[in-house]
Amino acid sequence: SSGFCNMALRLSKEIHLMKKHFGSLKRNVTLITPGIRAVDDEPDDQKQTLTAGQAIRKGSDWVVIGRPITRNHDPETAARLLNEEINKVNV
Repeated sequence: SSGFCNMALRLSKEIHLMKKHFGSLKRNVTLITPGIRAVDDEPDDQKQTLTAGQAIRKGSDWVVIGRPITRNHDPETAARLLNEEINKVNV
């Protein structure tokens, strides 16, 4: 074991810094970003939020999406729209 974690849960404003840091170390790291919101969603208790597309464009590999789907009056449509947003991003 190398003792190196290859996954990191990062807040939205830190994504590009983490990619830059680990890239300079020649490390391949998977960045996971919580606090994802739909475009018109309120941030609720999250201090830092991004849309799924914004997070992926900044370098996030995975996004954590909960409330934009679970608190939506139409969760199926909300999930579909978020999925469409993610699929539009070319990384």
